[in-house]
Amino acid sequence: MRNFLFFDTETTGIDLGSSRIVELAWLVCSPDGKEIKSKNYLIKPNGFKIPKESTKIHGISTKEALKNGKNLKDVLVTFKHYVKKYNISRIVSHNIEFDINMIMNECKRTECYDFKEFINSRKIKLDCSMLKGQKFMKVDKYPKLEELYKHLFKKELNQDHRALSDTKACAKCYFKIKKK
Repeated sequence: MRNFLFFDTETTGIDLGSSRIVELAWLVCSPDGKEIKSKNYLIKPNGFKIPKESTKIHGISTKEALKNGKNLKDVLVTFKHYVKKYNISRIVSHNIEFDINMIMNECKRTECYDFKEFINSRKIKLDCSMLKGQKFMKVDKYPKLEELYKHLFKKELNQDHRALSDTKACAKCYFKIKKK
């Protein structure tokens, strides 16, 4: 059986060229939505600081990340290992284009591996809960994760803008849309 991997990044900003990952989380689920395994890593800043504006959004400071963060290259290798170990067929994120590009850019920066080549070689499909949500909600603008969640579950998402909680909310939304 091939599983799904949901993931999210928290970053220093929204510019793909200069932003850096400060937190990476993922959740492996069976195709029917059963949670199998999750991981969450703060990333130790190497040669950059986390802007105060970004800290206001996700709550991750440079001080905290330096103290508790892991080496980015090690985390990216672990991410790849999970994709292999859990036989991932589909990778999903809310705004997959941004998150996948962040992973690809960081893989290049750390000279870790070619992420695009890796997922293509394993015939992994990419999917986006934001695009699925836009189509499902029949709206013109891309829904934020909390908007999609509220639409699907008729309640507020307890939002802390951290990677693991966003990843779990993304998975819930994705499987709810899939069932309809």
